Amino acid sequence: EDVDLNLSYVARGLVAMPVPTEGLRSLWHNPLDMVARFLEHRHGGDYTVVNCCPEHAYDQSKLATGQLEVYDMQDGAPPTMAQLVNVLNTLGPRAAASPNHTAVV
Repeated sequence: EDVDLNLSYVARGLVAMPVPTEGLRSLWHNPLDMVARFLEHRHGGDYTVVNCCPEHAYDQSKLATGQLEVYDMQDGAPPTMAQLVNVLNTLGPRAAASPNHTAVV
């Protein structure tokens, strides 16, 4: 897959990247279409994208077989402990159910 994305595999099953975007913002952020192609190619349907920036919503249908979780954290601000626990409570069971599951945050 020929893609040029700003992302990093932090650990097995954990990818860090900026919010994928559409339209003009995709000129300086990861384009959602390219992120979706990459995730489908590398991880099939066994991934969850965590959108921590509700002000940057995007079309979940573009993540054909993956899952999307949206949390109300503001861009550039750290999450509260309660928000972090909610994310972990969502992703933990998915990782336990499938050793190949990848979380993209």
